[in-house]
Amino acid sequence: MEETPKLVTDVSDFLVANKSMQSEGMVAGLQEFLGDNYIDYISQHNTPCDIIVFGDEKGKYVVKLERNDNPTTTQKEVSWYQYIKDNGVVPEHFPKYYGGYQDEGLAFYFLEYLDGYKPVGSLFLDDKMSTEDLIKASTDAITAVEDMFHSLPRKKDPEVTKKVFGNRLQSRIAEMYEFPYLAEMLEREEIVINGKPYKNIPHYMDKLLNHPLLDEISEKEVGIIHGDMHFGNILLGEGDKPFMFLDPNGALFLPLEYDYSKILYATHTGYDFLHVGRYKLSGGDGVYEFQLDEREKRKAVTEGYVDFLGDRAKTVFYTNAIHTLASLPHHAKDMEEETATYLQSLIILEEIFKLQGK
Repeated sequence: MEETPKLVTDVSDFLVANKSMQSEGMVAGLQEFLGDNYIDYISQHNTPCDIIVFGDEKGKYVVKLERNDNPTTTQKEVSWYQYIKDNGVVPEHFPKYYGGYQDEGLAFYFLEYLDGYKPVGSLFLDDKMSTEDLIKASTDAITAVEDMFHSLPRKKDPEVTKKVFGNRLQSRIAEMYEFPYLAEMLEREEIVINGKPYKNIPHYMDKLLNHPLLDEISEKEVGIIHGDMHFGNILLGEGDKPFMFLDPNGALFLPLEYDYSKILYATHTGYDFLHVGRYKLSGGDGVYEFQLDEREKRKAVTEGYVDFLGDRAKTVFYTNAIHTLASLPHHAKDMEEETATYLQSLIILEEIFKLQGK
């Protein structure tokens, strides 16, 4: 069994000893503690976590930490890695895990630092990947997750999927009503996008929650999946290095459709383009002009991925509609980004129900 590097153990001891510190103080204190071993701080989008890179002559490491009253994001990831370890699986496409810690006020874990890797999402945004390479990255990622899924315990539990999908969607839509501008949008019967009227989100809620495809998905086996497999969490290395996953969601013991649809979240929904403002948006009061970047390339990658999915495509499109709607409150403090994501959600919902013939 590989020994935990001493520097990692030292950092772990420091964090536990100083767990009463607030997040900013903890990060500053850790940087001072590391001294010349400190390398970098990696900023995150829409997450309460801090990521610090450090190292010595023996290697480079990353610590991901969350300090608040209920650090659930990082706790889930620690649980995921621990579950994999406890079941004797060493996943080929994840960085080495050096252990973690969690309690009600602090959670953190350590990984090897991946030199020379970049997220597929960033490469897509910078137009540094061809359509063919993006399709390959998508299908390779799915194949790797399927292999992991089938090497770990799994079972049938129809109520799990319905509960996660249904309760999650309803609670996220309820969160949207807490923002006055979103409440106003939700109360409209239709939203006009590029001169075309679209049925609004409330019109689709019962359809989504009582759709026969949810019954179909619920009858599938559930097991450990990645849980957040969008393009920002798939990394490509230089040369012949294997691709890598980051940031698994350890709370999810679900059918593979959940991971399958996260690829569509990157291509069909255009997640990476939305959260960095790669769109054109104008208008208001229920009438908008809206265009998301790289429409044709995203469409081509989606079509290639759907060909790979075959008969699974309908359930995966359905699951992506759930993902897209459930993500909306994450963007609500940024009115422009949220509005763009909302409009894209309506476009996707119409496409989904056309696909299903509903």
